[in-house]
Amino acid sequence: MTAGKSALPHTRLPQPHRELRLGASLLTPFDERNNINEEVYSAQVRRLAAAGLDLWIVSSGTAEGNVLSIAEVDRLAQLTVNQVGSQASVYAMGTEPRSAHQAIHFCKRMSDVGVTAVQVGPLEPGHSYVPTEDELRSFYDTVLSATQVPVILTSHVSAGYEIAPETLAAIAADHGDRVVGLTATHLQNNVYLPRLLEAVGDRFPVWTGSPLRAIDSCALGAKGFTSSMDVNIAPELYTAFMAAWAAGDLPLLAQTYRSTLRLFQRVLGAGGLIILKAILVRLGLPVGTTRPPRRAAGDAEFRIADEIIAEFKLQPVQI
Repeated sequence: MTAGKSALPHTRLPQPHRELRLGASLLTPFDERNNINEEVYSAQVRRLAAAGLDLWIVSSGTAEGNVLSIAEVDRLAQLTVNQVGSQASVYAMGTEPRSAHQAIHFCKRMSDVGVTAVQVGPLEPGHSYVPTEDELRSFYDTVLSATQVPVILTSHVSAGYEIAPETLAAIAADHGDRVVGLTATHLQNNVYLPRLLEAVGDRFPVWTGSPLRAIDSCALGAKGFTSSMDVNIAPELYTAFMAAWAAGDLPLLAQTYRSTLRLFQRVLGAGGLIILKAILVRLGLPVGTTRPPRRAAGDAEFRIADEIIAEFKLQPVQI
């Protein structure tokens, strides 16, 4: 090799490339009577699945899971599975469980629906209590011994604590016949994901819960990432990210990622879900507004939505 020259072009990623799997955390559309709008939800499911994305459903955040009834959660899961068939993986997230009993109940319901896997945890006992490692192990042992569905383990900032990466990896290893992946969402802890990937090795795929530091995460070995604030608006950016990664096209990857991250941060910083829904309404997808106790979008929110649409030159949603 000539001195001073790289063996690979600087604009290419090293070969071979791992296949990434990116995902979308679906929101819940409501109609004028504050009931689930099944037609709009099904259209959004088809739209995101057609973009080649995995679907993460009924979360406590984007999907407003804490204000959905059990019947509504089950209906959304059934609609998703019915719409996508084998076209996309469907991961049921649910709300953060207070107990093993609650997690077992959710796992069994989602298993009956036919989802690909169920996210178990993070355990949130309440009153800011941080479970010990022994308590976490007991929780997962109890849940997994009482259920049969494939599961995904997670540590998420929303719980108010971190499961040590080594502990999460060890619990996954203890239940390796059931665990099909792990997710980590700790936006302020830059070393959490590298530690988790080191602890897990090649045994399980690992996803992150936002596009923040996505290129770094994927380069370190993450399977991909999932999000909500950006991907529900512009799933084509995620399709382009996967294609650029597969092609080893670093300039295109950087350009796509820059657009993705800008949109994510802009929507999140402007108000999050209430702005996301206002944008989609303006783009022609009548997702309604948020359920109480969140406030409904008003003139101020729609003005912000219009500004973001103009700023990013967002196109009408075709459904």
